[in-house]
Amino acid sequence: MAPSLPGFGTLEQGAWRLRLAGESDMPAILDLRARAFGRAPGVGDADADDATSLHFHLSRGGGAAPLGTLRLWRHGDGASLLAGYSARFYDLSALAGAGGVTLELGRLCTEPGLSSAEALLVLWAGVARVALLTGAARLVGCTSFPGTDPAPLAPALALLAAAHLGPAALRPGPKAPETAALGP
Repeated sequence: MAPSLPGFGTLEQGAWRLRLAGESDMPAILDLRARAFGRAPGVGDADADDATSLHFHLSRGGGAAPLGTLRLWRHGDGASLLAGYSARFYDLSALAGAGGVTLELGRLCTEPGLSSAEALLVLWAGVARVALLTGAARLVGCTSFPGTDPAPLAPALALLAAAHLGPAALRPGPKAPETAALGP
């Protein structure tokens, strides 16, 4: 049984409605993730982290089918953070020692072909609500980029390196066997 978060309720913006997914929503959430992340039909996108995570269910016009989702873990201490998904690929020991609640975000996606800034804004408003309700001190997570060649991403990675690095004492370190530089 997936965890719940008392007080989250439902967020509504225009035709968009965001709520926490329940157990009965999970097959549709996993199907959406499979489509969004390019899995073959019938392969699915479930993993062991799903059972201990909150999941968003974003729909439009009161429809039952999810058009967007995001998975969140609440890490109450450093040991929990070091057992999370991101810690498999990054050295998070500095963050783990910082104390406080950490929210780990993953598997953010929308229905393939959906182009809606408003949908993404509603998903991020949900993240803000979870952060407030849990007293989170920070957000962490991994992201995916298309392809395996970092060269086309050089401008975006350079911008991240120049303007969006966290404090040096808390920055994650590399852990994965293959890494790409954040700048030219």
